[in-house]
Amino acid sequence: MKAPLSPLKHSGYPTVQLLLPASIHKRTAVYSESQLYMISLLAKKTLYSGDPPQSYHPLSIRILAKQLGSKPRERHIEALITSGHIQILKNNTGKETYESGTRSKSYRLSPELADEILRDELSAYYTPPESLLAKRLMKLRISLANEAIIEAPSLKREYDWLQEITFNDEKAESFKHQFEQTGMRDDKVYSRAAAIRLESDLRALSNLQTGDFLFSYNDIRLETRVTSAMRQMRQCLEDSHGNAFVELDMRSSQVVFLCKALVHYYSESQDVTRTADHLWKFFDKSVDLSNIEGILPTDVIAFINHVVYGDIYVELYMLATAYSEEWTHQEPFTSVKTYVASSTQKMITPRKDFKKAVMQEILFNYYTRSVNTPILAKAFNESYYHVTKFLEQLTEESTTKERSRELARLVQKYEAHFFHFIALDLLEAQFPNRTFYVVHDSIGIPEDIVEDAQVLLNEAIAKHFGLPSDLGLIRH
Repeated sequence: MKAPLSPLKHSGYPTVQLLLPASIHKRTAVYSESQLYMISLLAKKTLYSGDPPQSYHPLSIRILAKQLGSKPRERHIEALITSGHIQILKNNTGKETYESGTRSKSYRLSPELADEILRDELSAYYTPPESLLAKRLMKLRISLANEAIIEAPSLKREYDWLQEITFNDEKAESFKHQFEQTGMRDDKVYSRAAAIRLESDLRALSNLQTGDFLFSYNDIRLETRVTSAMRQMRQCLEDSHGNAFVELDMRSSQVVFLCKALVHYYSESQDVTRTADHLWKFFDKSVDLSNIEGILPTDVIAFINHVVYGDIYVELYMLATAYSEEWTHQEPFTSVKTYVASSTQKMITPRKDFKKAVMQEILFNYYTRSVNTPILAKAFNESYYHVTKFLEQLTEESTTKERSRELARLVQKYEAHFFHFIALDLLEAQFPNRTFYVVHDSIGIPEDIVEDAQVLLNEAIAKHFGLPSDLGLIRH
């Protein structure tokens, strides 16, 4: 099939920024650019993947060959393993873990280099203009973009929209100055890693109109140079009319789409396929969350109501705070333990930290927990037993190494279909010749139409989930 993208508007191959442990340049060893890129790749995984620092990261040999050149293991990676700079995952018998078509070999930085990264002892290295590495990476970006658009042709509009976006350099420099003067970026320390990342964002977002940017789709999520940028740098983006973008996001998005999965699970007959495969078939189907009485277990209904009509994170905080190992009261034939907590009780834990705990300890951690179950998970199980059983069934049936990944993939697929296809179809029809971008569970809207767009998207949510449009699940 002919590649769908037009030739890129560029002059030469752009310089590549590499994030490296500071000690690399002090060592006597001589590294190829491909080896430095491999170290940088794992350094970024250490910082930004969200996994524990000593986690191994699966890397596709097909992609590595496009990044590092042919025979990447023999020509570049093996020497880094031998020198102890990086490590490769092995099983109990000392054999490297690998399953053709299922599991790539996994790598990590040595503990010494990983600790250096975590101490923020970093340096940025820039490849020379026209370097072979820069050429390979540009060809890879073009290849990934073409593969994405062939896989889902409607993504072409998003690629075209990104090329129309301009970048307000003056506003970006103002953010940079603010970070440098205060030493803070919002509530985070403005670290060396953040400074290097900001410089990378400045370079990339200033050149969107060339068409040379990350645009990769894995049938679930679309990753672009905009999705990976700092939020403050995205605030510097403007459409062709000079309008800044305002991001409208969906409240508790992945948990709302978990509710959709629960409805399909309890209302749709299932064949012999795995639960995740069965539920995957309904990614484009709407549900009616307002008409679930008598269809779903009562505790599942209570969970859904807290998600869509209340604040599930406040509810779970109350449950965890009130939790006790002892049952103080139980009505006959009650299958689920419930608590009544003071509605005036305030969350002491910062909301974003508690939300992270919910994701780690309830939704995406069933595959690691056999003992020392967190109090939050115990409280959740006693109030929402059938939701827990659903989550456990997904993980028990999983064939992947990280078994909770089944749930993440499922809700992200549901989420992506709504934002990339349902929402953008409506926005494009209502506001022709305007520009939008998607960052997973949010959409960048030009500020002059943001209020009307918010109404439109809340109406779309209402239709897709069978909910009142005035709930305001889409917000900014």
